[in-house]
Amino acid sequence: MRPLPNDERVLELLGEIVSGDGGEGARSELRGLVGVREAEALIEEFELGAAAGEMALMDGVEQMPASARARVDAAAAALIASRAGEDADAQIPFATGGRGAPMALAVAGWLAAAACLALAAVAWMNSVSANVPQTPVAGPSVAERRAELLESAGDVISAAWLGIGDVAPIGAPDHPLDHGVAGDVVWSDERDEGYMRISGVEANDPGEYQYQLWIFDADRPVGQLPRFAVAGLPDLLTQRPVDGGVFDIAVGEDGEAIVPIDAKLPIGAGTIFAVTKEPPGGVVVSDREIVFLAVRG
Repeated sequence: MRPLPNDERVLELLGEIVSGDGGEGARSELRGLVGVREAEALIEEFELGAAAGEMALMDGVEQMPASARARVDAAAAALIASRAGEDADAQIPFATGGRGAPMALAVAGWLAAAACLALAAVAWMNSVSANVPQTPVAGPSVAERRAELLESAGDVISAAWLGIGDVAPIGAPDHPLDHGVAGDVVWSDERDEGYMRISGVEANDPGEYQYQLWIFDADRPVGQLPRFAVAGLPDLLTQRPVDGGVFDIAVGEDGEAIVPIDAKLPIGAGTIFAVTKEPPGGVVVSDREIVFLAVRG
């Protein structure tokens, strides 16, 4: 910001021009006193000061507590003193009316106070805003995200859950945690996104055990874990499946749980989705205590 002119008539003309009372005559006189370029620069700066003050007032400075407003007045007085050479304890014409003050001080005080008010308004309003509890914007629920995937993904598959007893070649009874599992898994290879709907499964205590999803991908190699081969089932079971995330079934959960799949690697062709019982936090390589599973049709 350029220093305020010391010429009282220049300041008086600037005040008239910015307030709208001076007209073209005041502008011409100012140009004659300081030159065209300097006159336009001063007018622009004074108009910016006026706009800053007006914006501050419109945005709530008048609602500032008296103590905050007093600090603003004091800051303006200090600025006036540094710019106009007046006593720092001088009254501020902007705040008090300034009828007995010299015109130079009146204009300087008006601009200084406008600038201080603008800065103080921003700081005060920000501090008020910071103390107001913010209401978080709710995003779509898991159920809504699942519905959107089903509606918009062209390659989405849906496969119903099966108990171990329903997979004939295994020849084992249902897992004790399976009380009649129902629901399905939906998955999109293109979007690498999917969801599980689960009901009929015992709620778990996360401190004792958790459920973990494993995704067998037909595009990934097989044979790394031959001990898991099952006669009559795809060789896919001998691959290292992709971790699909650890999750809980809540106690007292009404109806069904909808759980987003958290695949740790990209999936090319998700084919078998198996849920196991694991220690808290899950494992990297599972012993495959499969509770239930789904097979892509």
